[in-house]
Amino acid sequence: MDEIREILPKLQETIRQKDWRTANAMVADLHPPDALELILEMDTSERVIVFRLLKKQTAAEVFTDLPPDQQQILLELFTEKQTAELLEEMDPDDRAEVLDELPAGVVKELLKAISPAEREMTAKLLGYPEGSAGRIMTPEFLEVRPNMTAAEAIQYVRRVGPNKELIYICYVISPHRKLKGTISLRELLFAPPESKVSDIMTPNPIRVYTHDDQEEPANAAVKYDLLAVPVVDTEERLVGVITIDDLTDVLAEEASEDVYRMAGMEELSESYFNTRAGTLFQRRVIWLLLLMVAQTISGGILKYHEASLSAVVALVFFLPMLAGSAGNTATQSAVLVIRGLAVGEIDLRALWRVILRESGIGIALGVILGLVGGIIAYFFGNDPRLFVAVSIAFMLSIFTANIVGAVLPMLFKRLGFDPAITSGPAITTILDITSLTIYFAVAQAVFNLSTA
Repeated sequence: MDEIREILPKLQETIRQKDWRTANAMVADLHPPDALELILEMDTSERVIVFRLLKKQTAAEVFTDLPPDQQQILLELFTEKQTAELLEEMDPDDRAEVLDELPAGVVKELLKAISPAEREMTAKLLGYPEGSAGRIMTPEFLEVRPNMTAAEAIQYVRRVGPNKELIYICYVISPHRKLKGTISLRELLFAPPESKVSDIMTPNPIRVYTHDDQEEPANAAVKYDLLAVPVVDTEERLVGVITIDDLTDVLAEEASEDVYRMAGMEELSESYFNTRAGTLFQRRVIWLLLLMVAQTISGGILKYHEASLSAVVALVFFLPMLAGSAGNTATQSAVLVIRGLAVGEIDLRALWRVILRESGIGIALGVILGLVGGIIAYFFGNDPRLFVAVSIAFMLSIFTANIVGAVLPMLFKRLGFDPAITSGPAITTILDITSLTIYFAVAQAVFNLSTA
């Protein structure tokens, strides 16, 4: 970043002086991420100039990572030839992602600018549902036949490889394009030249289907340590592959989505500084209002037990500690389960195993926190009954919170909702209500109080 800040003023001055040769030398060898940082610091007119100076492949990669609104602005300023060259240079999956963010009328005109073959590939990818494996796959991969020899396969790779996005893995397909196996370029190079591909391939590779959620191939790549995941249609015919760069993008996207939902707010479609303050306000205020209304239930519980609080004033001093501890406990167990569901370590069939496991942990946590809380209450109020009430309430609340935190994400997953919704403010609000109910029920029994 320091290097970019150093280059930026010099490059801007060079552009003002129209010294294109020097400007070209300054950006020619920039890596795409560095070029992106540089371009985001410039105004629109300067961006257009820098794009013309970048190498075609670098320009394509930078354009792919720009915010959608910035992409549209630049496309409106590019010449038709420049637009066509840029889109042609982009990988089909990246091109589809860019076009997917633009208005339908703009997409129609842009598709006319590229070659018929590229246009057909892009239209096919755009035909798959948003967020599906089919939408992010690339049809540019190497395919070989099982009856080829290693020497023939290597010759084939040399001939068609330069036009493919993925070359380090070859996919073995039948005459009807059924996926039979995979073979790496390394295996081909070191195999005896006369060896048959069918004898050295890895059969029955992990695959996903075109309409699977994009999380499926990302999770498969993590679980099986894959550099690419093949995508097949309902008839098991190979139609594309998803490369590791796209899989890491999916993982980052899903992680960001979970972070937003765990914080109780809607996901941002653009970066923080590219999002209007009004939009940030709208995304946050809805959840906060809903949670505030839900918290009125807690107020109602306190109102209902007003007589108990008046009789034993010391009870009120431990409400924040109890509610906070229960909320924190539930959040911890929820995060563990949400992560387990996300990476495939936990599935919905393991519900009772999770409940049993978290029950034991909840009992242990409840005993420890309950005893500590009771001791604090005793020294605070010098009343053995306060020790008993706070200890028991803590034990029951922590145990309940641990189970609720573990079960709610699995329940939401079963109902088709994102489990991350249950974490953060949402689950804290639920546990506030639960822990208050338990606390006053225990206090009434210990102190022999009534609600009247």
